Amino acid sequence: RVSSCDGGAIAAATVFRALDYALANGAHVVSMSFGSSYQYGFYPLAPAPSYHAEWTAAYARALAPLADAGVLAVAAAGNNALDIDNLVRLGWSYLPCAAGASNVVCVGATDVYDSPAGFSNRGEKSVHVGAPGVQIYSTLFSNATGGEGLVHTYGPLNGTSMAAPVVSGAAALALSLLGAADGNFYRAQQVRDLLLSSASRPLGGPLPWLTQSRLNAGTTMLQATQKMTDVLSPMAPLFSSATLPAAVSFRGLQEAYFAAAGSQFTPETVGAKLDSGVRAVPSSGSLSLFELRGFKYSAGVVAVLSSYLQLNATGLWALRVSGGVDPATVF
Repeated sequence: RVSSCDGGAIAAATVFRALDYALANGAHVVSMSFGSSYQYGFYPLAPAPSYHAEWTAAYARALAPLADAGVLAVAAAGNNALDIDNLVRLGWSYLPCAAGASNVVCVGATDVYDSPAGFSNRGEKSVHVGAPGVQIYSTLFSNATGGEGLVHTYGPLNGTSMAAPVVSGAAALALSLLGAADGNFYRAQQVRDLLLSSASRPLGGPLPWLTQSRLNAGTTMLQATQKMTDVLSPMAPLFSSATLPAAVSFRGLQEAYFAAAGSQFTPETVGAKLDSGVRAVPSSGSLSLFELRGFKYSAGVVAVLSSYLQLNATGLWALRVSGGVDPATVF
């Protein structure tokens, strides 16, 4: 949280500390549901005061280390019903969307009809893609009567702050696939390009931002899969039947090691990450059955092996994982 608890004010210094924190703690995607405060429908006709350029430069400097590291920043376009492009032309700041950072995706809001939400900011250069931002079910709180403090509940909310997390989630899904081959999930530019190129233009006409489109997470994942053709390989079904489609499996496993902090494999008993890498399936072995040997560590370490399976048809699917290791040594 970067806003104050009493009035919701946001200080740039707090935002910059949060960005530093995200980078230091290994974030791959940063979701930024805030923006500059302007009067609704603000449309300046005169150049901005000079300090606006300083604000923009400060945000650009703060975002640069994340861009260099490959961290994606997803930003809400704002709810002022204004044209961010017009602000930029006259030197007015709108941050973080108009910071000029290569790793930023600026997200506008669409309604239930795939039209731009009336409150959403726009900009054919500054706003990149849309996502649902009207009547989104979310957490709410209100002041209770009778001196009982805050009441937490759920209900619908509107805003580009609802749309930006949808894009953040799609980005995380795509990154989980793109980084599985080599363990590198810092791919801001690649996943940004995928999010924009896979967006869908509504039947009602183009939307008022760069892609003229709304996020399509399904197409994003399909395109991410196509990017992985070097590590995806088709294999025959485990059971011989002309009615079963071919499956697609990674020719390898993501392998990570953690210090064991207890006797059971739970989040509370897994310590610091020690190492990670990709374990390839032996070329002479079967994609569906092969033996794991030669672990890098021994006692006191938790080994986590993960892979991905694409199911190419609807129906009932089963996945079985078995091991020949002494159960006493397995968490």
